[in-house]
Amino acid sequence: MVENKVAKPKILIVDDNDILRVSVIKQLSYIFTKCDFRETRTGEEAIALAKAWRPDVILMDIELPRMNGIEATKRIKELVPETQVVIFTMQNDPVQRDKTIAAGAHAYVLKKHMKSDLIPLLNKLLSKPI
Repeated sequence: MVENKVAKPKILIVDDNDILRVSVIKQLSYIFTKCDFRETRTGEEAIALAKAWRPDVILMDIELPRMNGIEATKRIKELVPETQVVIFTMQNDPVQRDKTIAAGAHAYVLKKHMKSDLIPLLNKLLSKPI
């Protein structure tokens, strides 16, 4: 008998704040139990991991060391256009929002709106509730 393996949706969390990054993964993995999560701290690492792992969704902070999340988003979208990048930030700044959308981000979500905005968005992006 051949087992039909369905690929788990893949979510990459990019944030240089270790405590926050781990907390987000913990909360999301409790809700999205069928997803595979990975994490990284920098834009450069995010680009390399996106190219190799090809996540379905990337949650990207803007303020990262060396390369910011906007530039990392632009490069990821050039390399892996099917990956949906969601800017996940504390910055409620319309100028930054416009820059991220111009770079190819799918959405801009404030960290304080994780439950009200991010969870429904992830359900939509992953095509079905998990």
